[in-house]
Amino acid sequence: MAHPCGIDEKNFPDEVFQQDGSDVIWFFNDIYFNLHPKLKGRQVFTLHGVSFKKWADQNKPRVAIINQYIDLVFLTGWTHEWDYLRYGIKKNKLRRIGYTLLFEIPERPVRPGAVLFYCELSPKKDDLEVLIHALENLGDDVHGYLTTHPENEEKTLKRLIEICEKKDNLTFIKTPEALLEAFAYCHCCAGGLSSVAAPFFFRGKPVIFIMDQGRIPWLNRWRRASQTNAPLLFHNVLAESAVLKRGMRLDTELIKKAKSSRSAKSIFYNSNFDKQQTIAQVREAIQEIERNEQRASL
Repeated sequence: MAHPCGIDEKNFPDEVFQQDGSDVIWFFNDIYFNLHPKLKGRQVFTLHGVSFKKWADQNKPRVAIINQYIDLVFLTGWTHEWDYLRYGIKKNKLRRIGYTLLFEIPERPVRPGAVLFYCELSPKKDDLEVLIHALENLGDDVHGYLTTHPENEEKTLKRLIEICEKKDNLTFIKTPEALLEAFAYCHCCAGGLSSVAAPFFFRGKPVIFIMDQGRIPWLNRWRRASQTNAPLLFHNVLAESAVLKRGMRLDTELIKKAKSSRSAKSIFYNSNFDKQQTIAQVREAIQEIERNEQRASL
């Protein structure tokens, strides 16, 4: 049973508990502290991204909830696995499934001059200004697409949308379906530290990191990630990726120079590159839960 719910949701509808039972499997892509202890069914936590960001250490109660109430965690890649183990999530709960969103991306011809820009959740003022500078100075020979975290502040969203409306070659992406399309046809992406870059890493497309006077936006988060998760992998990806500094224009010449990071594919499990093998691993994990439930009922 899957229940789509908002991050701040506190009062769950009666329907949730009416559907609940020992024969139910719940899937979540976020942690809801007031809900997990109340459920009778088995619970699976499916991660909804893959990047160098830390997650487990940012909120220790999350780790406690997972260890106590979540039956299985479907991992998306090595960086998350290292993060989860480092901060105390029980190893026997982890399953190397892979990043299944990648299989929802349609097959489309790649547009050589198309770039997907992305804005982090709650960006710092300086970081946002660097991104805006890049958008406002986008080369006329490039068609840009912009996506942003849906929970960003209204003033941030409004400002980004206004920039898109002023430029004929910049389109604001409004739906998940449009974002999947952009993953397919965009030649590269540009921004900071985000799972938005994952489809480009996976498909061997270039990622351009935006820099300000030699400083990488989100650098503190990158440095923390490099120190805790995968330092060698992190630095290799950064060294192999293109950069866009303040004052530079993102045009077709820069796009042509941008190369994909070969090291970035090490973020993913090898099995993730085989759709059928990934599906088989999902099925095996679900069957494992069902077998455990049958043993518990004997």
